[in-house]
Amino acid sequence: MNYEERFFGSHLVQHVTHGVSWLDDHNHRLDPRLVAYSGALAAVCGGLITVLAGTVRIFQLRRTAKKNLKALSSRP
Repeated sequence: MNYEERFFGSHLVQHVTHGVSWLDDHNHRLDPRLVAYSGALAAVCGGLITVLAGTVRIFQLRRTAKKNLKALSSRP
């Protein structure tokens, strides 16, 4: 039993080393198109979230401005 097996437990060390050898044996890589689509989707979703947040903020400011205008106009 080596240091890693004593420290981490033999089951975990065997699982991790099996996973590494599996990747080395099969040489799996991500499809570049999938990576590009994922990046584009993330950018579009980020843009939509930004637009939504900006729209909500504009409505909040307009509502506050209307309240302030109403309060100022009702002063004697």
